[in-house]
Amino acid sequence: EEIFKKYHGDPQRDLLGWLSLFELIPDASLHEKICRRLRFSNDKTETLTDAAEIITSFQIFDTLSLAEKRKRCAETHAGLALKFLEAHQKASPELKKFYDQNRQLPQKFLSADDLMAIGIKPGKQLGQLLEDVFDAQLEGKVKNRGEALQWVKEQLK
Repeated sequence: EEIFKKYHGDPQRDLLGWLSLFELIPDASLHEKICRRLRFSNDKTETLTDAAEIITSFQIFDTLSLAEKRKRCAETHAGLALKFLEAHQKASPELKKFYDQNRQLPQKFLSADDLMAIGIKPGKQLGQLLEDVFDAQLEGKVKNRGEALQWVKEQLK
């Protein structure tokens, strides 16, 4: 009841309330089923299930790679997840600061076209390389397009 008082006047109090209830249900696969059974809109269901997943990630934030942390903070519902954790006094000052500094991801240095231009065929390998080079970019291992291309070439050796 005390938690719900914290949500008073918050335009997202409905969502925060549902997230509080979802916290009591450890099986995340049930969250979507509950939303569907209650006939929540697709948007509301996606918001709640995404935010619940981000909350879990934020609770194990120290174990995530730098790239994973940055990606989580830039997700659409990360702000709602952080607001939930703040209301429950589970958001560290470090998490708040990191979130504020990483709410948007940088432009990717490379595209699929760039990789195909150096001879990589469309497919799973290309997709995985794009993901991996972007992670390297987020972690500061590559600082520009040229370094990113070199990084990809080294991965192919």
